Amino acid sequence: MLPLHLDTRVLILYISERKYISPTSKFTVDQILTDATGYLQDDHYMDGLELRCRADQEKLKKISMEKLKEILKKALTEKYRTRPSPPFSAAELCNYTLAGNDGQLYKSVKSGKTCVWRPLA
Repeated sequence: MLPLHLDTRVLILYISERKYISPTSKFTVDQILTDATGYLQDDHYMDGLELRCRADQEKLKKISMEKLKEILKKALTEKYRTRPSPPFSAAELCNYTLAGNDGQLYKSVKSGKTCVWRPLA
């Protein structure tokens, strides 16, 4: 099992909750990953453990660190930073429940051959 600060499922959940990606954010992919991994390996281990339990319970698909970097790079484009749903492609994170740019929770659900973000009631 990966250390919490390297579990990409935990990282994507943490990044979503901490609003690193917004219309006004100036973070780079490397800055986001450095800050998130530092946070999860230092004094906030329990936060990471809670996120890992959530990832395990929801049976979230594991992704490679390279894929996570691709997802973050795409999320930093204007298209993803300015929409109300999460700033990530739903197709790449099917079954994930993440915070949207508007503060609401969304779940990526199967729709035909792909996945789409649907707000949770």
